[in-house]
Amino acid sequence: MALRGALDREAPDSSVRITEHIETDLPFSPHLASVISLAPAAAARKGSLAVDSEHLLQALLDEEENLILRGLDHLGLTRASIQKTLDLVVPDKAPVDDSDVTYGPAARVILEAAVADAHLAGNSVVNGANLVWALANASTGYAADVLDHLGFFQVTTHQALGLIEVGVGHTNRYAPAGQAAILTELAKITDRLARLEASLPSSCS
Repeated sequence: MALRGALDREAPDSSVRITEHIETDLPFSPHLASVISLAPAAAARKGSLAVDSEHLLQALLDEEENLILRGLDHLGLTRASIQKTLDLVVPDKAPVDDSDVTYGPAARVILEAAVADAHLAGNSVVNGANLVWALANASTGYAADVLDHLGFFQVTTHQALGLIEVGVGHTNRYAPAGQAAILTELAKITDRLARLEASLPSSCS
């Protein structure tokens, strides 16, 4: 619903809804849908009436929960460094009402690139990694410049980026620290049972 609400805003010079121009049989992940819904507000704060690559990148930071951000953190592209560079590079204009912001051709091309990347990777959904790759290669806006300045292509590859989101999710679920804690507790329980069994009369064992 958030995705549709954001993408179905009509451009001022067209009665055709933006979603009709994005051909995909893949769903957008919930986090990516949230990013898309936050992009108009990011554009409005910068005084832009159309969403472009930098606003999608800003929305990714605003959404905060996307797993790809955690992976980028580990690569040295921290949220703080991305935000600092965005603030330095993207011009500030007088803020506008986010209800006046639309998804124009530039944003549509980026989202189509993310969809194409998801298909190329064989994903079942279009996720944050697909969007980041599209932003890093965007020909409009400032996102590509920001990521390139931070050394994006020096610290990751297309294939590696596609594995980051899955890897972070897997690590969070089966973290070594978590496994160690579980094994420690099991060892305590096993030791306790052994001592209880040893204290029982032989007739009870």
